[in-house]
Amino acid sequence: MKIKAVVDRIEGEMAILLLEKKSILWPLKALPRGCREGDIISIDLRIDKGATLKRSREISSFIEKLSEEEKRSS
Repeated sequence: MKIKAVVDRIEGEMAILLLEKKSILWPLKALPRGCREGDIISIDLRIDKGATLKRSREISSFIEKLSEEEKRSS
């Protein structure tokens, strides 16, 4: 899914992007090089299945460790 945003203004190291009726702060270094106020950018949103799976495994491992620690302290 691609969405369009307008670079409303740049304040220090952050850009304020306008998305429909909302504004969001975005790190200037994460925008395309040479991006300026008034530019329209396209943002590609998609699920990163590999990162999602990795995160899920990390959380499961963390929960398992907590459960083991709880059993030992009981």
